[in-house]
Amino acid sequence: MVDKFIKNGTHTLDYTRVYIPKGEKGYRPLRVPSPEFRLYLHLYSNFLTFFLSKDMRYQHGFIPGLGTLLAWKDIMISQAYKARYITEWDLKGFFDNIPPHKITEELLKRGVPKKGSKLSRKY
Repeated sequence: MVDKFIKNGTHTLDYTRVYIPKGEKGYRPLRVPSPEFRLYLHLYSNFLTFFLSKDMRYQHGFIPGLGTLLAWKDIMISQAYKARYITEWDLKGFFDNIPPHKITEELLKRGVPKKGSKLSRKY
């Protein structure tokens, strides 16, 4: 499947829209990617991790074995005597407000090849 996916370039990266209950007032839409799309996302994630790993020292989201508690532990150990205040915030909707060309620019600054950087705009 990977060979076909990479070589022919005619794959369809689509998803199914499903709605899950959100509280008592409505539903939250989710996009469930097709198996091909999941493969693409996994490959692209690994590609980016290769180039960005030096910038991901405190990255804990979506990394097996890491999570919120370990993130806080790392922050407390590294910043406890340097910072006067430590705050937490939720970035909900944050990436929806970043122009795609800005993401490409930042990836290029961090050494991601041009072709790989532009893939971030595609999906």
